[in-house]
Amino acid sequence: MVPRNGLVAVEANRYPVPLSWAGLQVRVHLFAEEILLGRDGEDLIRHLRLAGKHQVARWNGPPRSARTPAAPAVGGPPQLDPAYLGIAGEVQVRPLGFYEAIAAGVGR
Repeated sequence: MVPRNGLVAVEANRYPVPLSWAGLQVRVHLFAEEILLGRDGEDLIRHLRLAGKHQVARWNGPPRSARTPAAPAVGGPPQLDPAYLGIAGEVQVRPLGFYEAIAAGVGR
């Protein structure tokens, strides 16, 4: 399956495919000097086979741009969920001298 970054891992190297293939299965064909990546009904993507490990092949096709997700519709100002107050609990109010005493004890 093609990850979101559009780089297919083959033999410890990564080869780019169109970003629209993210989340989809691809076929990988290995040849001595070339790797072909494809999907049914799509043109094959050809890359020279990389020598070594942990390399990334260069994309030679048209610019790849990720589709930006649509922002959720905003229906007015944020609203406080009253149930949240029950989870958060109460805040204990203490005089400032309480914290001064703690700080004095830490400084010893």
